[in-house]
Amino acid sequence: MKDGDVNETVRVGIWSVVLDVNRREYVQYSDVFERSTSLIEDVLKRDADVFCRSDASYD
Repeated sequence: MKDGDVNETVRVGIWSVVLDVNRREYVQYSDVFERSTSLIEDVLKRDADVFCRSDASYD
């Protein structure tokens, strides 16, 4: 086993750790993003309902 093989293995190992950490952080962020997106949708729906009701009251 040459020295280059060891370096390559270490480098690949480090990259797999980095990718694993990034993937876990991405999953956390995407979960937060989905929750905040659904929260925004709820607010928009509520505002749309209020707007429609206030619009109807002008008749």
